[in-house]
Amino acid sequence: MKSQNLLAGALALAMLMGFAAAVNGQEQGPAARKALMTSNVQAFGAIQAIVGGEGGVADAVAHATTINDNAKRIPVVFDGGVGTGETRAKPEIWTDWDGFLAAAARLEEESAKLIEAANSGNLETLTAQFGALGKNACGACHNAYRGPRT
Repeated sequence: MKSQNLLAGALALAMLMGFAAAVNGQEQGPAARKALMTSNVQAFGAIQAIVGGEGGVADAVAHATTINDNAKRIPVVFDGGVGTGETRAKPEIWTDWDGFLAAAARLEEESAKLIEAANSGNLETLTAQFGALGKNACGACHNAYRGPRT
């Protein structure tokens, strides 16, 4: 019985490690980066609508959380020196990796503040933090690491 449990445990661990490797492999490259950024654009747009008077402040919590969760994934999605592909990602992402990671950390910090602002229920607080997120995190990163539309 012990050997069966040991074998089952080893098999489960091997499957888990394989799954983790597959997830990490899928999370890199141009398609994964585009999917993450598209998710951010959708969440940003939803919050922009709320700030504009469409919906309640509490509705922004889920969208701010999406941006925050995505911010935490940025280092993985962009890791590995994977080329730009058909995206607007600039080579500076990989030549200035530390700067890029700092920009991703700013997005994580500002989006955490956005969650707090949304949880406050106060539209003015949400609006102010939404502006700070756009300027200090999204805009700052895009100016340095995103190329122009072609």
